[in-house]
Amino acid sequence: LQDVAKTLGITDSSLQKIYALLFGEKISKSQRLSNWEATQLTTGQQNYAALDAYACLKIYRKLSAGNLVFVPNSEGSVGDE
Repeated sequence: LQDVAKTLGITDSSLQKIYALLFGEKISKSQRLSNWEATQLTTGQQNYAALDAYACLKIYRKLSAGNLVFVPNSEGSVGDE
C-alpha cells in the first residue's frame, strides 16, 4: 500500500493519511499504543483491528478501480477517537 501511495505522489503513506486523502474521513488510532500482547484483547482493540483491516480493503478497492479523488484537509471521522 505504501509503495502504491508513493507512485501516486502521496508522501505521508500512513494508513490514516491515505484513507483521509481518498475518502475524506479520519480513522481513529486511539488503540494503537494499547497492550497488543495481552491474552485477551479489549473490545476497543478488536474494533481497531477490524477497522484497520476494513480500511485497507476499502483503499485497495478504490485504488484498483482507478477512480481516484483525493480529499485533503478533511474533518470527517471514522471510528471512535
